[in-house]
Amino acid sequence: MNRFWDFLCDRGSASETFGDSDDYVRVVLPSDYPESRILEKLYVAAGLLPKREDMDTYNRREIAAYNERHPDHPISLALLKMQM
Repeated sequence: MNRFWDFLCDRGSASETFGDSDDYVRVVLPSDYPESRILEKLYVAAGLLPKREDMDTYNRREIAAYNERHPDHPISLALLKMQM
């Protein structure tokens, strides 16, 4: 279903399967949200983005999961905050 929304909303192609890989961490930045509030609500309802108020919690959970999978190359939360 997510690949369908990615294709429909031009956020990627239907053939990409990055969600199946554990070699990256998917964090959400404020710039990831569309300018249109209607599109933002659609993305949140489809599960493409967390709610804005849940963005920090989502990012912490994703970084913690990545660090568990890759203990030899952990990602610092401070690095994420520098990008924001």
